[in-house]
Amino acid sequence: MSHPSKHQLPKTMETPDHVDLTEYVYLSRHQRTDVRELVNNLSNPAISKNLVLPPFPYTPVDAQEWHDFLDEEKVSNPQTSRFRYVIRLRSGLLVGDISLSSETEFGHYKVGYWLAESSWGQGITTKALAALLDIASETGQVSRISAHVKIGNTGSVRVLEKNGFQRDTTTGLDGNGGTVWKFWLELHIPIQRDGIRENSDDSGNQLCIR
Repeated sequence: MSHPSKHQLPKTMETPDHVDLTEYVYLSRHQRTDVRELVNNLSNPAISKNLVLPPFPYTPVDAQEWHDFLDEEKVSNPQTSRFRYVIRLRSGLLVGDISLSSETEFGHYKVGYWLAESSWGQGITTKALAALLDIASETGQVSRISAHVKIGNTGSVRVLEKNGFQRDTTTGLDGNGGTVWKFWLELHIPIQRDGIRENSDDSGNQLCIR
């Protein structure tokens, strides 16, 4: 039996390019025309203070480099690329980002997200995460998802807990030395390795929210 290469996903593992969250908000893919919205939002200290990876202040060059990385990732790591989404208003305006990134352990992923301050308090991130979990479950390849949340970011804690994540009894450190709460979620589904389904186990490391 032939198996797909690591750079080619079987049709059954593809993910949708558009997912409606509400009548007014949906998930879609990244576009290079989103540079202005990326710069405006990721240069907002209220957002950046809870993120680890994006530089601050965030510039148009950073946004272009990010899209270059995403283009390369589609070829080098489709297992992650297929789980990268942005959150848009019905007008098409980008107001957030949500993704799963694959880890070395098969079936283990980390979740990361941010939302424009103008869209806070509407339950959008909670709905976006719920939709992403549904997408991940449908692929049959995601068994465990973890997240780190900076201490004091209670909004993100609520998003995770509403979607069934459990808080670890220990804290950890983010990439910048800050203290974080650790969360995890087991999907409890058979995972699919090159088209063959097998039982997932409960082992795994805590991962990090972006």
